[in-house]
Amino acid sequence: MERTRELPRGRLIELVSELGPSSGSSLAAFTLREAQQEGGLAAWIESEEGALFPPDLARSGIDLDSLLIVRTPTSGGVIAIAKAAEILLRTGAFSALTLDFASLKRPRGEAFLARLAALAREHHAHVLILRSAYDEFSLGTSIALRLDARRSRIARGRFRVELHSLKNKLGEPPPR
Repeated sequence: MERTRELPRGRLIELVSELGPSSGSSLAAFTLREAQQEGGLAAWIESEEGALFPPDLARSGIDLDSLLIVRTPTSGGVIAIAKAAEILLRTGAFSALTLDFASLKRPRGEAFLARLAALAREHHAHVLILRSAYDEFSLGTSIALRLDARRSRIARGRFRVELHSLKNKLGEPPPR
């Protein structure tokens, strides 16, 4: 996967996809792989009913032995995933987190997002939140960038992920 510019660190980035979480997952996997290649720790956090398939991550170049996969109780919803992310970010050891909210209902309130945003800034970490495109509105004001990720096949086994900005509070053009 080629990019013209890196996704910003220290911000909450919401990835939505009209085809489900696969396009966002591809971009998240790329970001986690880069974090690992730079010597950082990476984690994928989802509910216990999440759709993560680790062999796909391994095929994309992620070192599964160095990837922390956290599965939270489904009954805890988005808040359980956010609490797990908060704990990991507070350690200061993780440079990239993917939070899979795609199959979960949006919670009320935004305090949990404000805490995550502050920790992402403090530790200069990538925090990517996967959501379904059926979720019409952004999670809230703490989201700095909301991107629509669209994946298209360019050759057998090769795909291009194109990003379209739905919300941008960065003051600069979003990455392509």
